Amino acid sequence: FQKKRLLRKAFSRDLPEWVLRAPKRGFGAPLQDWLLGQWAVAAEERLLDPQAPMRRYLRGTEIEALLVKTRERKCEGHHRVWTLLVLNEWLQQLQTKRRNHR
Repeated sequence: FQKKRLLRKAFSRDLPEWVLRAPKRGFGAPLQDWLLGQWAVAAEERLLDPQAPMRRYLRGTEIEALLVKTRERKCEGHHRVWTLLVLNEWLQQLQTKRRNHR
């Protein structure tokens, strides 16, 4: 709480009153823009790769269906796609660590 008070005081001359009085809030990453734009191909390649570590736990047909629905904007699946990408990356790193420690 103290940090917010210091920031308000420091910028009191530069910011409008409504900004200074606004409650503290977070911000979201533009996942949908990324996953439908610049990261779309890379996300699909990683998630549809038959050798992807998460494929041990999830069916490729389900992943593909989610990607298609998300791409065609039939569902807001970008958070699920992001979660799958993170899971896949984590499993990949875990797999690499285990291989290197043998």
